[in-house]
Amino acid sequence: MKKRNIIYSIVCTLFCFICLSCSDEKGNPLASSTETGLTLQINAGQNTFTRADGTTSSAESAWDNVIRYLDVFIFDSKTGDLVPDCYFHFGDGSKKIVDPVCLISGNWKNRFQGHKTCDVYVIANLHIHSSENNTASETDLEQIQTLSDLQQLVDEYKYIYQSVSQDSKMPFTMSGYRMGWELAKSSNVYTIRVELTRLAAKIEISLDLKFTTDQTTINGTTYQYPTNDDIGQLQYSVHNYATNARVLPGNDDTFGYTIASAAETSLKFMDKDDSGNSVPKIIAYTYPTEWSNDILKETYVILNAQLKRTTDQGGDPQYMNNYYKIPLRLSTNDNKKLERNYRYKVKAKITAKGNATPDEPVEVTNVQYEVAPWYDTNIDINGDTPLYLELSEYDVVMRNVDTYDLTFASSSQIVKDLTSQKAEIEIKEIYYKNKYGKKIDLTGNNEIMGKTYLSVDGGLNGHLVIHSPIPENKTIRYITLTVKNAQYNESDQGTHSCIKTVTIKQYPLEYITGISGLYSYLDENTGAWPTGLYQLNYDSWAVDKNTEPQYTINQSLENSAIVKGLNGHEGLNGHIGDNKEMKSKFYVENNNGEGRIFRIDLSYLKDYEKVPAGTGKYNNVYTYEGKEKGNYTITATESAWGDYTQNSDKDYIEKNVDGEGGYTLEIKNAGKNKGYYSHSYISQPGGNYINTKDTDFTPNLVYYLEDNGTASNNQMYHVVITSTSGDYQLGRPIMSKDTDNKDIVDPNNPDNDKLVSPSFMLASQLGNSSTISWEDAKNQCKNYVEVGINGEVYDDWRLPTAAEINIIIKYQTDTNVNTKDDRAVMDYVLNYEGQSNPDYWVSRSNYFMHIPASGEGTLQGGSSDAEHRVRCVRDFHVGEPTE
Repeated sequence: MKKRNIIYSIVCTLFCFICLSCSDEKGNPLASSTETGLTLQINAGQNTFTRADGTTSSAESAWDNVIRYLDVFIFDSKTGDLVPDCYFHFGDGSKKIVDPVCLISGNWKNRFQGHKTCDVYVIANLHIHSSENNTASETDLEQIQTLSDLQQLVDEYKYIYQSVSQDSKMPFTMSGYRMGWELAKSSNVYTIRVELTRLAAKIEISLDLKFTTDQTTINGTTYQYPTNDDIGQLQYSVHNYATNARVLPGNDDTFGYTIASAAETSLKFMDKDDSGNSVPKIIAYTYPTEWSNDILKETYVILNAQLKRTTDQGGDPQYMNNYYKIPLRLSTNDNKKLERNYRYKVKAKITAKGNATPDEPVEVTNVQYEVAPWYDTNIDINGDTPLYLELSEYDVVMRNVDTYDLTFASSSQIVKDLTSQKAEIEIKEIYYKNKYGKKIDLTGNNEIMGKTYLSVDGGLNGHLVIHSPIPENKTIRYITLTVKNAQYNESDQGTHSCIKTVTIKQYPLEYITGISGLYSYLDENTGAWPTGLYQLNYDSWAVDKNTEPQYTINQSLENSAIVKGLNGHEGLNGHIGDNKEMKSKFYVENNNGEGRIFRIDLSYLKDYEKVPAGTGKYNNVYTYEGKEKGNYTITATESAWGDYTQNSDKDYIEKNVDGEGGYTLEIKNAGKNKGYYSHSYISQPGGNYINTKDTDFTPNLVYYLEDNGTASNNQMYHVVITSTSGDYQLGRPIMSKDTDNKDIVDPNNPDNDKLVSPSFMLASQLGNSSTISWEDAKNQCKNYVEVGINGEVYDDWRLPTAAEINIIIKYQTDTNVNTKDDRAVMDYVLNYEGQSNPDYWVSRSNYFMHIPASGEGTLQGGSSDAEHRVRCVRDFHVGEPTE
């Protein structure tokens, strides 16, 4: 999921999910663990203010959210004892832990027999796992058998003060827990989450060297003061930082931590001041410290801003030490501490000379302080009233759950109803996308709206729990809402930081989404886009050239993605073929948002254009199209008062103006439906046609187009299945190589009949075609290309398995999914019994599925000469756009 670039202290956005689906190394669900299995999934997000390892502040790398070691403990809530075999360790430090980690495969509940409620504790990056850490005790985590044992665990790292090096890359230690996991209420598809918080605090000091003079004289020698650009003359050291802390939070004030002071180190980073000028910056870290009862334990920073002496004789410059003390907190007792997972920012302005020895540094008094949970919004506490509201996430993904827990930090109480503890929110929008990819507003749905709210737990720091019923119509629900605290004032633009917007995508267990297609073709066919189209600006044109314009677009196709392509793809230009079964097609919308699909092929170009009556010199007749091996025949049958006469000397039939001819025109199907007949015209005084092949005639767009009729839905439906049933098994089909070395579903392996890809896409109506043989259907899918409006080129289509056809039947007949109106999530994509040609080819050689009006389809064997419909599918891959 996408997250805002934030780093939290109390509300650290590092989430661990325990869910019931294990995956392979590519992230694809495994068929063997689709029903049972306990998985730990970690989502660390992407953060802005991160642990530093570069030479400027902008180079601070994201070590804050990196996890290289992971330890998981599950205790019985009642006894506090470790559940047998429920300590898990992952990682050897060589790489980040980013993929879901399977804790227990198979029936995980067997391991928890006799345990009603459990507490889950997760620890990341313990320094005892690091070879760099020489002071940490060699604690054997496998010896931890009780929660009390874990509560005594200490993390120790003597180099915590410094920025992480590229060599060590040792990230921060984090911990978190989830209390009261009730196993009896946990189905085989259950999610439990643990929040991780960092043990360390972060210190940032922006320096502003503004001396009142450029130089000073000491014992008769003149020295120059450093400026903000003289970073090489600046060193710093952290004093009284803590080298250790309890791993679990809650007792930092009473823990007897170890104090250390660091040696001087060079300053590496630069920052920007309020005017955008570069200023030196110190970045340091410490475990929690507290000195309200002992000022000698105060944590502070010593700055050495060296003075430079230059001589007339040249040579290397000489330097004199010049020390300052920079306090990190205000003087009140309440502020004499640095808390875990908080960020402390100091702006120190230096205008006068310091002291030559570090034991008696000059304390900087021109200092401003900012403190906040560790994220990218600063909270000014230097005299002004703080105004802030920050959440752990702003882009939320809920997967098959009706609640989702956010954490927050706020400068005042969240506005809420005191009786129900529901936050006062405004739902900006709540909708899903229908079968055409259009929004269906749900604000008028009282049942859903009444169950969509946020409950508040906590004061200035706590939890916001999102409540929304799981969608029943098998698609994603989209929610955008705002939440505010008591300091928000709509009329005061200065309090915009006290209201936040949250966007939510809520998924059911199994779901369907639509990806919009733009154009399609078969990559075995090549032909240029008609050049005449580049010369026209299509403000309006007709579906039928003999009627008034029926479809209007307010754009030119000349420079459109249809012609020129997307993301470097060449578009339809160069992909116009003459395949009679599957034409190149494209999708356009008019200015009302209504969409149509049009077929395009040079064979559609008519030789003649109808003009107002009596002004032309041609009349319309039908003749056999001799340039192709068509399967229609045209004959003239003798008939009294017929309208046609046969011209025996030529290859056409003449139409009689007076209607007294002796023939009528009869068109007969010769067998395979593959051929076609076309218009021809003959000269006739007073006729209604002109020759479009005259050199001065520019054909209109309509000459190349045919409306795809009711088959104008451009949605490539994406179907996600999560569990195996008695009728099918989840798994990618078994593939083989075709004669041209392209991948196809193995046509001779009957095991494929039962397999359903856990995530697959259906070609849109941009890929519909006439009935064809199994061999042609296989080749059509193999060579089919559909380009999405999102710019993706989908070119790895295949024939569906028999089980996948049944999945499609299941959803297109589900009344929650297909409501048979514009509210439907999925359109009819397969013709069914009672409609024309309700038989569809499957991946097994010469086998097809008969589609009933309801219930499962029937798999039947056919012959190589049989012709049926085809609907191509493809396997969805991790990382592809889902919309």
